[in-house]
Amino acid sequence: MQDFDYTLVTLGGLHLPRELELDKRLAGKVKRDVPILTCPLETADLAAIQSRRVGSCFGYGSMQMGDARLLTFRLQLGGVQIYWLADLTDADVWTAMDQWQKQQFVPYVFEVDNGSRERLAAFGKAEIGPKAPIIGQFRNQISADAPAGMWDSLAGAAASGLVHLQASTDIRGIPLERVLVNVLVTKRYEALVQGKTFTRKPTGATAGSAGANNIH
Repeated sequence: MQDFDYTLVTLGGLHLPRELELDKRLAGKVKRDVPILTCPLETADLAAIQSRRVGSCFGYGSMQMGDARLLTFRLQLGGVQIYWLADLTDADVWTAMDQWQKQQFVPYVFEVDNGSRERLAAFGKAEIGPKAPIIGQFRNQISADAPAGMWDSLAGAAASGLVHLQASTDIRGIPLERVLVNVLVTKRYEALVQGKTFTRKPTGATAGSAGANNIH
């Protein structure tokens, strides 16, 4: 494993409602066994989502990073697009996708540092279609342990700016204004990142004009 500068990456997660201490608040909205996508968010980014939200969508994809292929989850809310880069071989990731497909929506929570002692949790749900995602072709690559170099590939992709530059809008007529990229931390990586940047807020970047032919 490379000696990586963790301050360069933003970390998202997969959590059950009770793990976020939101089980009572989300009762009736999300089943207790459905994983929630989480990530930290700047107050300015949340304000941009809330003030100019026109349309929303959620999509699955993949990208090649060196010898590793990574899964991508992308949520677009108006002109703000948020990526989670995930380990394609992680069974927890596929279990979450199966749960989302059954519900036909993806629940997400943004952890927003609003300057007070408590972090604001902004909850939402993004609808997805009933058809299995095309990335199901990679399901046979699930492994009990993380492949050598996978974490370096995830962190490297997030820090490189490649996703920011190649991102393109998923909503016709709505150009991207901000692109945020997170590495998805599942149980197999929790010990690795503990005490580093688990609550660090994302940095935003203006989407470039390049096509997304490598990451969608």
